[in-house]
Amino acid sequence: MEYVRIMNRARRVLVVVLDHNTFCRGAGKCYCCKRSVITRDDQQGERRTTKRSRMVPDSLTILGRETVVAPRALLELPLIKAGLSRGELVVLP
Repeated sequence: MEYVRIMNRARRVLVVVLDHNTFCRGAGKCYCCKRSVITRDDQQGERRTTKRSRMVPDSLTILGRETVVAPRALLELPLIKAGLSRGELVVLP
């Protein structure tokens, strides 16, 4: 897996949701988190509580003026592409 260094040149925090279809497939590894969700079912006057597990996309937080090392698949995300075109993000050698 190839990694890149990305620097946030802006003075604000950038939070990127790591979309499964774009990021995880491109990275060749799933970065999603398994979360437990409790739902309440009120059907036919009967109250039931169900606990289910579901996969939730992870996120990456880049502080202002911070440099992070991440898989190259990060460059395929729309928010990263937009930041690169505006000059707020820079890929370092």
